[in-house]
Amino acid sequence: PPLPPPPPLGTMSLVEAIASYVDRIVTDERIGGMKALLLDDVTKSVCGMVYSQSQILEQQVYLVESLGNSHESMNHLKAAVFVQPTAANIEKLRRELAEPKFAEYHLFFSNIVKGDFLQTLAEADEGDLIRQVHEYYGDFEAVNEDLFSLNLADSLVLSRPDSALRPDMFSRTCSGVLSVLLSLKTTPSQIRYAGGSGVARQGAHEGGQTIQAGDVFDFRSLGGRGEGALL
Repeated sequence: PPLPPPPPLGTMSLVEAIASYVDRIVTDERIGGMKALLLDDVTKSVCGMVYSQSQILEQQVYLVESLGNSHESMNHLKAAVFVQPTAANIEKLRRELAEPKFAEYHLFFSNIVKGDFLQTLAEADEGDLIRQVHEYYGDFEAVNEDLFSLNLADSLVLSRPDSALRPDMFSRTCSGVLSVLLSLKTTPSQIRYAGGSGVARQGAHEGGQTIQAGDVFDFRSLGGRGEGALL
């Protein structure tokens, strides 16, 4: 069957946005036949919020497991990999390509991928096993149509003056919000923040820089404007 269309421009349903990405991965004609779906802890939760395991298995997905699991070679399967673009996952992919367990690899990252990460993968893919690389912006858990969670424990620490001690949590929060905007094909017309919060100010600044830095937020080529929202 043809691939489901991407989330329509301006859609405000987070569930539909995530479900569309998962649909496109498991029904991709380039990964026809029996396949394995490799996830990380975050994307497992992301997929689990919108797709049951039985629904995934109906799409000829023979195996769902964590990226980096050790087991015998399964050269009869193709691997669809849906993970966050983190240094840890890139290292797992590098090791996977060094000792491949699947016939080929189709990579789908849940957020914007750094250029040096792509370079690392290109250098590691000595067997030309990577067939495609895409960014599918599903880096959040869709609780319902207009509510999402990043599932960050103790995230209130960001409201404290010493929150600079948690750059990992700050970075995850910023990237998660940007993923929501990208999944909805929405460019905010303004970014407002609490003036008394240094963390909110920094987050607004970094988010604005990312939006303006490249063409990832230029949705005009997709047939619509996708702008005007207030963040």
